[in-house]
Amino acid sequence: MSRKRSSLGHTLLNLLYIAIAIAAWQAIVVIFHVKEFVVPSPVAVFKCLFFTEKVAENTWWAHISTTLLEIIVSFAFTAAIGFLLAILICWSKILRSLIMPIIEVLNSLPKIALAPLFLIWLGYGFKANVTIAIICAFFPIVLNTTVGLDSVDEDLLDLVRYLNASKLQIFLKIRIPNSLPFVFPSMPLAYGKRLRRRPWSLHCLYSGNYAFVFLK
Repeated sequence: MSRKRSSLGHTLLNLLYIAIAIAAWQAIVVIFHVKEFVVPSPVAVFKCLFFTEKVAENTWWAHISTTLLEIIVSFAFTAAIGFLLAILICWSKILRSLIMPIIEVLNSLPKIALAPLFLIWLGYGFKANVTIAIICAFFPIVLNTTVGLDSVDEDLLDLVRYLNASKLQIFLKIRIPNSLPFVFPSMPLAYGKRLRRRPWSLHCLYSGNYAFVFLK
């Protein structure tokens, strides 16, 4: 019972903090006469999201569904292809020497500088957004998965090789399970990075999603 009360009190305290933050936000906008295009008030945001005329004008559910579809498609592609590429890098020293320099060079490029190129190559729309999402999230996943596949204890590898384990068995039983603690944390980090860069990419390339509503 005491644990439930403590959890309820913690939840109510968090809600109180949120309410105070929203009230302070509204007060600052009103007192200092902040322009709406600079920082809109919570009341203005609420009206924009839930008033019938604004919802009909912005069709924000359609924009959000488009954004979610782009995230799902890019996430599935990045997770699958990135994981397989990391396995190939660790499988063969020749492939590692060929692929890793290319990945390191591409990862060092500023992603925002690539947006105009994708605009020229792919045009406005779904393809350009998904491509930018993949580029932002792909390299962290590949690099973290590669580190996880490589960070196996050499004594353990020597032991299983002494027991005549094949290369495939080593990957399936040891390397891939060992890489999972590196893979799963890298995915939210990569997509957090990708979502932070989403508004500029959408503003540059497409108006069929949530950033278009925010930037109107």
